[in-house]
Amino acid sequence: ALLRAGRLDLQLKIDLPDLESRLSILRVHSQQRPLHEVDLTVWANQTEGWNGAELALLTNQAALEAIRRYRAEGGQDPSSIQVTTADFTMAYQALLEQRG
Repeated sequence: ALLRAGRLDLQLKIDLPDLESRLSILRVHSQQRPLHEVDLTVWANQTEGWNGAELALLTNQAALEAIRRYRAEGGQDPSSIQVTTADFTMAYQALLEQRG
């Protein structure tokens, strides 16, 4: 019903990002994140078929995992929070489950 004549004037087809584009997206969304020994190239390779919103969500989920870990460890200095590969792995697994 949404695509019937007169509903949308213009439809744009946007392809999924290639490897270099995925890496760029991950870099942009990780700029303000305190990454510790995270190789974004590895994650760009692992996320073939993911769109930009999913890649942004991956970085956000990884940051949330880092905060959860910090709180569970009883951290006292928020500036010491670092997003690790383990945080990315947990976020990746959770997102894979959501994707079905």
